Amino acid sequence: MAADAVTVVILVALLASMAQSVTAFGFALISVPAMVLVLDVKDTVVVVSLLALYSEVLLAYRVRDHVRWPTVGTLMVGSWLGMPLGLLVLLRVPEDSLRLVVGLAVVVLAGALAAGLRITARGLRTELAVGAMSGVLATSTSMSGPPVVSYLVGRGDHRDEFRGVMGVYLLTGSIATVAIFAIAGVITRDALLLSLIGLPAVVAGNVVGTWLVSRIDAALFRRIVIALLLATALAGVGFSIQRIVS
Repeated sequence: MAADAVTVVILVALLASMAQSVTAFGFALISVPAMVLVLDVKDTVVVVSLLALYSEVLLAYRVRDHVRWPTVGTLMVGSWLGMPLGLLVLLRVPEDSLRLVVGLAVVVLAGALAAGLRITARGLRTELAVGAMSGVLATSTSMSGPPVVSYLVGRGDHRDEFRGVMGVYLLTGSIATVAIFAIAGVITRDALLLSLIGLPAVVAGNVVGTWLVSRIDAALFRRIVIALLLATALAGVGFSIQRIVS
């Protein structure tokens, strides 16, 4: 296990956990573009999914009093429907191509969030569709949050309700994702070990984020996070293109 991979996992886990504690989303969006530079794509997705699970346990506990359970339930049903397709993509698409797709997906999703993209449709079908999109992204890239974020922001949820739905939805989604990975046999020894190495950084990031959330403007912090995310994702896309053409 390379020292640079361990260093990146620790630093990224710290930043991503801190960001998620403040904004209630973004762990995988921040983690994937950086980790994919030092790990293969499949291990990246698994490591990020495991680290996100640790972070979301802490977040869900903090926001447990503000959860809209019917919304979480509908989104999760949709997510379960989409997860098998995402896993098929992860297992069948060549690594260099998947690395490029992951980078481009991050750029598009982060750009959409930065531009204020909102899903304004309402109702059961919409929530199932949003959940399905999230499920496909969860098992193919580990980035399940953006479709749900866009939907909840477009719905105009109060900040506490937004954090409650996101916290519990992401946690339940991560549990299902990790279970699918375990059944499919894609959790390698190195991926599990890296996630355990990153666990203290996740806890530290959660502590710092919890302290920050009442002291800074969350909207400003999210803009900073998205800017860092876009820079990292663009670097990952450039690296992937270089690998493919070389």
